[in-house]
Amino acid sequence: GEVLRLDGGAWREAGELVSPRCGLAVAADARSSSFFALGGYAGGTRYLSTAEAFDTATGKSTPIPSMGVARSGPGAAVGPDGALYVVGGSSDGCVSLRSAERYDPREGRWEPLPPL
Repeated sequence: GEVLRLDGGAWREAGELVSPRCGLAVAADARSSSFFALGGYAGGTRYLSTAEAFDTATGKSTPIPSMGVARSGPGAAVGPDGALYVVGGSSDGCVSLRSAERYDPREGRWEPLPPL
């Protein structure tokens, strides 16, 4: 993969994700110069609940605990509290999810949120 440096406008080579995927959500955490790759689709009937943190400084990707639900095409953001929020998506490519989850990196665990 590649990473674009917004301060200099140049693309540079970056490391690879642990799990190849498409239809994933990506959320950036500016405080730690990292981003999260969440869920996605891995072909066939493989919808992913896996998640990883990618450190742009080192180019290394590290698995974090998997979400409670497989999600292809979800939305994601890092909140002002430093937690990661993931909403919606699909676990089978047909039915849209109304569920949401919150990951607290300090605690290292996901928790379900009220449905959308």
